[in-house]
Amino acid sequence: MKIQLNSTNQRESFRVLGLMSGSSLDGIDWCMAQYVHENDKWTFDIEGCGMLPYPKELADRLTHAHLLPVHEAMLLQHEFSKLSTTAAQAGIDQFGNPQLIAEHGHTLVHRPELGYTWQMTAAPMLAARLRIPVVGDFRRVDVALGGQGAPLVPYGDALLFSEYSACLNLGGIANLSYDEKGKRIGFDVCFANQVLNRLAQNLGLPFDEGGSIAARAQKAADESVRAHVARALSEWAQNDLSRPFPPPSLGRETLETDIIPRLSSTDLSSEVLLWAWCAHIAQCVSHYLQFKDVKGKILVTGGGAFNQFLMDCLRSGRDEHNHWEVGSKELITHKEALLFGFFGLLRYLGRPNVDATYTGSAAAHSAGCVYEPFL
Repeated sequence: MKIQLNSTNQRESFRVLGLMSGSSLDGIDWCMAQYVHENDKWTFDIEGCGMLPYPKELADRLTHAHLLPVHEAMLLQHEFSKLSTTAAQAGIDQFGNPQLIAEHGHTLVHRPELGYTWQMTAAPMLAARLRIPVVGDFRRVDVALGGQGAPLVPYGDALLFSEYSACLNLGGIANLSYDEKGKRIGFDVCFANQVLNRLAQNLGLPFDEGGSIAARAQKAADESVRAHVARALSEWAQNDLSRPFPPPSLGRETLETDIIPRLSSTDLSSEVLLWAWCAHIAQCVSHYLQFKDVKGKILVTGGGAFNQFLMDCLRSGRDEHNHWEVGSKELITHKEALLFGFFGLLRYLGRPNVDATYTGSAAAHSAGCVYEPFL
């Protein structure tokens, strides 16, 4: 039976499994949660979460999927769908069947300025094999309405994390949302782990655990290197903080055509660049918080929250009016899966899940394609 929201204020609870594959390309996150609606307010309770890591060969193919011929890209989507189904089954095996599955898919191409975006989706296979309704493909309707297709997360932040002055997600891309005159504002700030992980991979490591390499590079730097980093930070700030507000969403295309060439032109080592880019992330976040006079409790999630050096950079850039609260391990690693589960539920209930204020589209709407199991 199709789930629906009653018009009364009675307490209602919905179990949803959310799936997320982010730009960091570490694997498919899943989050089983109960979303509770009472007195026109939403809360949540995470039952459990996990991640199915990508095999290295598949991660490499996903990295370059935008360059594949169509038939190879579709074969890759099939393999991605099988892995997503395995991830979903892991959650179901532990916690039982949800009423709904929602999956973000994996972004291959994002060019909203040209009118298109493509999220590789596993929704049809999930619905067919697990016989549970699935919602997927959240971004294309927004782009069709003239929007950026991103960021979507601030809408969920406003409903589920309203006790925070701001929410900062340090994923592949850093994005920020906060309240302004009773309205939630959200946008992409700058590239985060997509850059940091690439720099670490230059050193033969998947990532800079805890920011230890960046910290050592800062400590060992002589005056010449420090001056070089300061010049780079000044140039990067001029480039990244001169965008119109709110800044447009970021995608892999900008990383490849702008950020990577910019880093290569500095002649700084990968170790020093890890330090410098953490400082750049902090200066970008600090800029927007100061620009909008955001003060109070700030929730930090995403893999970058585990980077102690990055967190130290963030804390050193603000005054005593802000308190940086690192989320629980579940929220750090699975907040986006939690939120896309929520967006899928809103879509299935026929409620808005995208606000035009964040994305620049023509109107608020309920995004996502619904796949009902036939058998």
